[in-house]
Amino acid sequence: MMKVAWFPSLMLVLGCSAPAVEPLPGDHPAEVAAYWYIDQPMHALYEATIYRFHPDGRLDAVDAWPDGYRTGHVGTLDLSIACEFSGPWESDGDTTLTVGMRCSDGRDRELLLHFPDGFDACAGGTGCFPLVRSVDGDTENWTRHGFEWMWTRCADEADCLARLHLWSGG
Repeated sequence: MMKVAWFPSLMLVLGCSAPAVEPLPGDHPAEVAAYWYIDQPMHALYEATIYRFHPDGRLDAVDAWPDGYRTGHVGTLDLSIACEFSGPWESDGDTTLTVGMRCSDGRDRELLLHFPDGFDACAGGTGCFPLVRSVDGDTENWTRHGFEWMWTRCADEADCLARLHLWSGG
């Protein structure tokens, strides 16, 4: 489906050409457009963040334990640059996710994640463990630092909050 906005009289007055015809984005599938609980279950000091991946590509951190902690981060192997999820996001299939990140050097970058068993394997209580494939196309110098992360697609926001409250006591 395409949208075109026509303002013929305004274009005649201003001498403007017709706007470009742009396809509506179709790369925000329902398998990803959801609430996600991303935690670090292999860490004794446990951290988790709830993210909302909006259907239009926006991304928000909803809540976390401890308060303000962000599990959505990667960095360079030499620890010189750290990046945190900031959005937007997109997906072109059932195993690949691209997430926009804001980095400590002031640059925005794109993280490419691979979900080996697909997004559906992340639903419910099992969760999944995506792999960092690249950052801005660089496949060698970036990693997920710290403890392994597990991604669980929640049924809804209440489901994610209930998971978080098991740890936070809230």
